[in-house]
Amino acid sequence: PTYFERELVFAFKLEKPPWEDRTWCRTLALLAGSKLEATCRAELWQAAPAAATLKELSSEGLVAAFRCAANIHQDPPGGVGVTDGFVETLCQRLASQAQWLDGWQATHVARSAAALGLSPGRSYDYLRATLLRCSRALNPPSAAASGAAERAAPRGGRARNWGTLTRKADRWGTALEANSEDTENSVISRDALAEVERLACALKTFDAHDAEVRALLAQWLLRPIPAASFVRLSADLASVGLAAAYTEGSQAAAAMLLQIRSRARSAEVVAVVGDEASKALADAYSAKKK
Repeated sequence: PTYFERELVFAFKLEKPPWEDRTWCRTLALLAGSKLEATCRAELWQAAPAAATLKELSSEGLVAAFRCAANIHQDPPGGVGVTDGFVETLCQRLASQAQWLDGWQATHVARSAAALGLSPGRSYDYLRATLLRCSRALNPPSAAASGAAERAAPRGGRARNWGTLTRKADRWGTALEANSEDTENSVISRDALAEVERLACALKTFDAHDAEVRALLAQWLLRPIPAASFVRLSADLASVGLAAAYTEGSQAAAAMLLQIRSRARSAEVVAVVGDEASKALADAYSAKKK
């Protein structure tokens, strides 16, 4: 494996692709999808910026460049890191291209920007309007929505494989089937759920208490999403003030708190995170006022 890793990095340096986007997409595939040694990752990162200019990237290339930078920043190989100049150029490109991104791209950029340690003013603020307009994370499907119709018209014109998660007979959808037939009760897109988790993670890392976006994401806690996704999402939203916002005493807030606490203490959630973590999650959404 080490031999092929080194040969692959060497070949990457020699090839001069006609499109800068391809360079960043290939770099991302190698960094995120392969378990390269630290030396190979360092060589790959040093070669990529020289092979592509950020100023001419399309939306796909910009997303790939952001994700590559976040990957290197979180796990710097052998002293090689992301320079301030590189990050500044990414921010400039984001400011000019944010309005052209779709929901899938915007949530990836938001999470990557948060991982890079950027402030919301340099990244999230540019993405917010696009997220509200395009992201499926902020447009949860209604309970009666048809999954077939949703797949026929993906947001942003992206041709993606829309696998679905369909609720079974139990109350919380403990077992969710992939690629099962759609029902009127509830159909959840895998891609939409991934956008939800990316955006919630970004808000937590930014420490951005965006009430509107937070409230839209909270609607997913009432959907029959998998237990692991429920735990991550509820914990992330609690960290940016959702629990505090729902202790104000309104009838709708009380109903939301009750449902979240009930599922947090359910057997499926306990099986995923354990009894202690389950209780802590339920306590985070306690309606007790200070």
